[in-house]
Amino acid sequence: RPQTSARCVPAVSMRARRGAMRRVSSTSASALVAVALCVATCAARVGFVAADGASWSEDLDGLDEYLLDSPRLTEKFLQEAMREEREKPGFNISDQAKFIFPGGKLHDRAMRIGADRGMLRLGGPPPVEPPALAGEAGAKGAAALSASRFRAGNATLGEDGEDDAEGTGEDEDEDDDLIPHVANAWGSDDVLGGLFVHEDDDDDDANATSAEESGDGSVFSSVSRSASRRARRAARMGEAIVTGAVAGTGALLPAREWAEHATEKLGALEVPWLLATELAEAKARADPEAMRNETAIDEAYAAMQTWFEDKGGAMHGVRVRRVPGKPGDGRGLVADDGGVEGGARYLRVPASLTLSPVTARNMRSNSHSVGEHLKKLYVSDPERGLAVFLLHEWLKEHMGEGSKWGPYLRTLRSPALGRATLRAMAGTYAAEVHAEYRADATRAADEIQMGICIQASGLCARKPGETGSGTHTRDDFRWALGVVRARAVWVKKRTTGDAFLALVPFLDLVPHHPRAGGEAVLELDSAISVTAGGFVRAGAEMAIAREARGVTDAESLCRWHHVTPGRNDVNGVRLKLPGADVTAAAVHMKVVLLKQWRKEMAMPPRGSDLWRGAVALGLYGDGDEELEAMKTQNSQSARVGRGDGFAALAPNGEGGLTVEEELMLTGQAATPFEAASVAAKFVGLPSVPFAGTDTRAPKKPMLYAVPDADEPGGDAPELDNARKELARAALQTQAAAAFGEYVVDDDDEDDRRDDEMADGRSRRRRRRTGESSERGEEEEEVFDEEEEALVEAGDAKPRSDGGDAAAEALRDARAFFESGVPPPRGLDNLDLFLLRKGRLMAACGPSREYMLRADGPSPALMCATRVLLANETEVSALEGGPEAPTPSWNDDAPTEKLEGAFDAALPLSAANERAALRRLATTATNVLLSYATTEREDLDILGYDPDDVVEEEDAFDGDIKNMPRALRTEGGVVRAAVAARLREKRLLKAAMFAMSRLEAEVDALAFQVDERAAAKRDAEAALAARKARAAELATRYNTPLVLATLDVEVVQSDMGATEERPAGSRFTASAVVREGDDIEQVARAFAEEHLLDASAIPTLVAALQPGTPSRLESRADAARTKLVAAVPVVVPSGAYGVLAVREGDDLQDIARVFAGLHEIPEAFIESLVADVNATLVTRARLPVILTMPVTVPDGRSLALEVREGDQHGDLPRFVERWCIAERVPRSTVAQVTAAARARLDETLGTVKVSFPLGAAGRLAVFMEIRSTDPERVTETVRAFCETHDLGVEAVPGVVRNVLSRLDPGAVVVDVDPEREAETNKGN
Repeated sequence: RPQTSARCVPAVSMRARRGAMRRVSSTSASALVAVALCVATCAARVGFVAADGASWSEDLDGLDEYLLDSPRLTEKFLQEAMREEREKPGFNISDQAKFIFPGGKLHDRAMRIGADRGMLRLGGPPPVEPPALAGEAGAKGAAALSASRFRAGNATLGEDGEDDAEGTGEDEDEDDDLIPHVANAWGSDDVLGGLFVHEDDDDDDANATSAEESGDGSVFSSVSRSASRRARRAARMGEAIVTGAVAGTGALLPAREWAEHATEKLGALEVPWLLATELAEAKARADPEAMRNETAIDEAYAAMQTWFEDKGGAMHGVRVRRVPGKPGDGRGLVADDGGVEGGARYLRVPASLTLSPVTARNMRSNSHSVGEHLKKLYVSDPERGLAVFLLHEWLKEHMGEGSKWGPYLRTLRSPALGRATLRAMAGTYAAEVHAEYRADATRAADEIQMGICIQASGLCARKPGETGSGTHTRDDFRWALGVVRARAVWVKKRTTGDAFLALVPFLDLVPHHPRAGGEAVLELDSAISVTAGGFVRAGAEMAIAREARGVTDAESLCRWHHVTPGRNDVNGVRLKLPGADVTAAAVHMKVVLLKQWRKEMAMPPRGSDLWRGAVALGLYGDGDEELEAMKTQNSQSARVGRGDGFAALAPNGEGGLTVEEELMLTGQAATPFEAASVAAKFVGLPSVPFAGTDTRAPKKPMLYAVPDADEPGGDAPELDNARKELARAALQTQAAAAFGEYVVDDDDEDDRRDDEMADGRSRRRRRRTGESSERGEEEEEVFDEEEEALVEAGDAKPRSDGGDAAAEALRDARAFFESGVPPPRGLDNLDLFLLRKGRLMAACGPSREYMLRADGPSPALMCATRVLLANETEVSALEGGPEAPTPSWNDDAPTEKLEGAFDAALPLSAANERAALRRLATTATNVLLSYATTEREDLDILGYDPDDVVEEEDAFDGDIKNMPRALRTEGGVVRAAVAARLREKRLLKAAMFAMSRLEAEVDALAFQVDERAAAKRDAEAALAARKARAAELATRYNTPLVLATLDVEVVQSDMGATEERPAGSRFTASAVVREGDDIEQVARAFAEEHLLDASAIPTLVAALQPGTPSRLESRADAARTKLVAAVPVVVPSGAYGVLAVREGDDLQDIARVFAGLHEIPEAFIESLVADVNATLVTRARLPVILTMPVTVPDGRSLALEVREGDQHGDLPRFVERWCIAERVPRSTVAQVTAAARARLDETLGTVKVSFPLGAAGRLAVFMEIRSTDPERVTETVRAFCETHDLGVEAVPGVVRNVLSRLDPGAVVVDVDPEREAETNKGN
C-alpha cells in the first residue's frame, strides 16, 4: 500500500508531538481542517504503524461474532487454559500461583489476546523520559522524547515487527513483545489525544520528521523545538529528584523503573475473560456447528413458543424464522402471507412472562422479599437491575430448582464480537464504546457486590438456595449485561407514559431501526401490546424504533452487532473529559478523580498522595518530636479509634483519606491552613506539625532512611507499594515541569517571541538547508540556552487550566523530593481550583451528552471544554451568582435563566472559545490521523456506500407508511464495523468544517465573562455611589436636627467679663433647640450661662415654641418624613440598636448608614437588608388600630402609630423603640404608654383576657384580648403570632385557648383540623 504523505503526522509520534499539533491549531481551527482533508486523501494505515514499521492488518473474512451460552464459560475456559500450561514441557509448579498475575504465563497470554483484538485500555506513563536517560552523552536524545516507547494501535508486535495476528496463546517466551500500554488516538490517560494545554513552537515544521546525529553519533527523532524545551525542563526536574533528599533515604526506586511502575497493569481479574474470548472464538472457528447448533436453537424457540402461548401470549401475522445476515442467533419475527398493517398489533405478551421491574416487585429469595432492593437498583440503573434479575433466574434454571421463565431463559445467549470485527473496529469510537461496556461491567460487579448483594444476599448466590456458594463475578455481569444490552427493550406504561426496561419474549428478536416506528405498551390488562410502525410486506422482518432518542452507530454496533443503513442523524462520538463527574462523586471518589484529573492533564501530583507514600515509608519517623511531647493523651481521634498525635494524621486505612482531606471535602474546613489547624487539634497536637514561623515556609524535618528491600521487613508489600507510588509521582512531577509551568499564549506572546528570536530562527533554517557550520552549531546551542532562559525569565506564564495553583503545587512537589519538605496533607489550592471547575462542569449537563457530531460539538461538550480550559480569571468571573440549573438541551425547554447564574449555553471569552474549538479540533485531527484505512479503502471493502442507501420510492403508499426493508448494512458484522468506521471519518471531517465556521464567527459572539466583568464593574460603581450617598446621609441620620434658633441680645455681667467683652457691653447669643431637647431645660441652661434673671426663662420658653419666628427660621432643616417602622437590631457589639425607616428612604442606603454607626461588617449588610425588609413587609399587612398625636418636649407634634399586634404586654417596648427612632427622651416612655393604653381602651375596649405567650427559650409576652367576638379574636391572635414570630400554624391552638378563657364553661375539642386531615390523608 502507498505510504503516507510526509505532511501527515503518524500517530506513533503523536504523543511526542503534542506541542507541534498545537502549533497547527494556534492559527485557527481551519488549519486543522486541511490536515483532516489530508488524512482523507493520503492516510493509509497511518494510525497503526509500530515503531519498527510493521502494519496492523485486518481479517475481513474471519469470524465476526460468536455466542456465549453460559456465564460459567469463563470459569471453564480458565481451567482449560491452566491445564494447557501445566501440560507444557518444563512446567514448574511454582509458576501456577502467579498464573493470572503480572508476569504469569496466563497474564502474558491475556495481554497478547487483548492487544491482538484492540481490547486493552491501559494508561501509560507521562510523555517524558526518566532522568536515567538524560546523561551528558544522551541528553539531547532524551530531550527529543523517544517516540518508540509510545506505540500506536492495538496490535501486539513481535520482535521481528510482524503482527502476532493469530492470537493462539502459544508461549513463545518473548516477553518483550508485550505492550502494556496500548495507545490510540482516543487516549486512555491524556484526555483523548490533544486536550493538553501546550506551548507552541512557531518555526518548526509541525508535521515534519527528520533524523539528526547527536553528539555521540546516535540517531534520534527530532520532533520540535518546543518538545525539546519541555524535555530539558523535565530532565532538570528529574535530576533534582534523583539527587534530592527523598531519593537519599532510599524511598525512590531507580529512575529507570519509573516508567514501568507508571504504566497501568492489566488486573488479574481481567485475565479470565480475555482467555475466554480467545478460547470461545477458537472453538467456534474450529467447529462452527458445535458452537452454533441450529437444531438446538430451533428446539429452544419451539419450547418457548409453547410456554408463551400456554401462558396467554399471542402472535398475530408473524412467526419466528431464520433471517439471513442477522447477527446473534439469526432468529427474527417475519411477517406471514398478507403482511402486517401499520398500527396493527402483532404481539401480545403478558407482563408476567417478562423479566422486568413489574415482575420483580414481589420477588422473594430464600423466603425473604428482595423486590424492594431490586426496585431501587432498577431506578438508579435499569440495565444493572435487569442483569441482576437475569443472573438470579438463569442460575436458578440451570443450577437450582428451576425458574418459571425457564423456556425463555434457555434462548438467551450473550453475543460477543470476534477478532475480525474487533480489528476492523480498532481505533474507532466503537472500540471505545466496547471497552467502556467491559469497564462498566467491572464497576457494576464491584458496586452491586457492595450494595444489593449485601442487602439481599440470596439474589447474588452463584448456586441459588445454597449458603456459601459465592456471589456473582464480574465475568457473570459481563455475560448478563451483554444479554441485556442486546435483547432488552423499553416498554411504555399506558397509565403514566413512563417507560421501563424489560426482557420480553419474542419482542427481543425485533431489531432496532430509527425509522421503523412502532411501540410496545403495557396496557391496562397487564399485557404488553406491540404494534407495527408501518406496513410490513409478507416475508419481511419486523423492526421497531427501540430508542426514541436514537443511538450512534458505535452503540448500535456494540449492542446489536449491526449498523442501520442510510443517514443517522444522531450519530456522534462521545468524548471523556476529566472533572465531568467529580462534583456528583462520593467523598472518597472525589480524591480518586482529582488524582486522575491531575495526571491526565500533566499537572503536579497531589500533596496528600505524596504524604501517603512518605508516611507509609516512615520518612518522618514519629513526626514533630516537640509537638509529640506535648500532645493530648485523650484526643478526639483516639476516642474514635484512629490513634493520636502525628500517627493519626495518616490516611485512615489503605486508600483512605487523610484527616485534612475529610475536613475539607465535608465542608468542615475551607482552606488548607484551617484544615491543618483543625486536624492538629483533632489528633491532640498543640499546633500543626512541621509548621514554621512563616506558614509558606514549613520547617525541614529530619528524614529517616527507608529499609532496603533485602533487609528484614524491607520487602513488605506496603513499603513496595509506597515506593512505586512515589516513583509514579516523581515521573508526574517531571511531566508537570515539562508541560505545566511555562506556557506561552497562542497569539500575543508568540508574536512577541517571533520578533525577539528572529535571528535565532534564521540560523536554524540555515542549518537545515546545510548552510550551518561548526560555528552555526555552537550558535544554535547558545540560542537554545538564550531561548530557554527567555522563557523561564518571564516570557511565559503558568498553565491557564491550572493557573498559579498549578505552579504552587509544582513547587510543593519539588520541595518534597529535593529537600524533604512535608507536602500538604489535605486539598491543596490546585485541588480546590479543580473542584470549582468541576462544579461549573456539572452545570454543563451530564457527561453522556459530551458528543461531537457532524454539526460540531454538542452544547454540553462545548460548555465542558470551555470550563476545562478556563483560567482563574474566567472561573472567578463565572462564580458568585446563584446556583446554575442543569441545562436542558431540548428545543422546547423554557429559556428562562437565573439572573447572574453561569449560563452553560454561552461562551466564556474570545480566547477561551478559540482555545476550546482548537482543542476539540486537535482531538478530531488526532483521531482522523489514527485510522488504519482511508475512506476509499473502506468503500472498496464494502462495495457500496452505506450512506447512499435510500428507502424505496413506495416508502409511503398514500398516507400509509411502509416498514423499511433494509434493516442492516450488508456483509455481516465485520463490514458493519467498516461501515461505522467510514461514517465516523465523515462525521469527524464534517465536525472539523463546522468548528472552522464556528471559529470564524467567534468575534461576533457575546461572552459571559465579559458580561460578568462589565456587570461587576457596574456593581462596584453602584456600590461606591451607594457608599458615597450613605456617607452624606450619615450626618443627617446621626445628628439631631435643629428645631429652633433664638437670637438674644445679652448685657455682659461683671462675672465672666473679659478684656474683649467688658462688663456692661452688649452681644448676641443664640438659644438652640434640637431634636430630643426639652425647651424649658434649654431656656434654663441659656439663662444660667448668661446670668439672666429667672423671670427671663418663661419669655425664652415662649419664644422657642412652635409657630414662633425662631421655629420658622429652622423649619427647612427640621422636617423629617413620616416614620414607617422602628426595627430593633442586636448589633455585633452586643448593644441594642433601632433602625428607623421613613417614607421615601432607600433601605440599602439606610442599612449602610446603620452598619457604619454600629460597625457591622460589609458581608452582613445584605442579610440585614433582607431581614429588615421582611419585617417591613409583615408590618405593612397589619392594620393600624391607633394613631395618637404626641407633643414631645422639644415642641414637635408627632404621631404614634400602633398596628395590630403592637398593643399587647410589650407595648412599653414598642413605645421605647418609637422614642429612640423619633429622638424623644426615654423618660417619656411611661407617660406615652399610659396615654396609648387609655386610647386603646376607648377605641377597642378594655382588656378581657391576658396571659403570657411565647416560643420556647424566648421572653413570654402577655397577649391582651379586648373583644369577645371570635372573628376579632382570630384577627388579634394571628397578628400577635406574626408580630412575635410564632408562626401561623400556632393560631388555631391559641384561638381555642383564648375562647376557652373568655367562656370558661365551653367544651373544648383541642385538635388541629388541618393536621388531622394530613394524618388521615397519610393513612
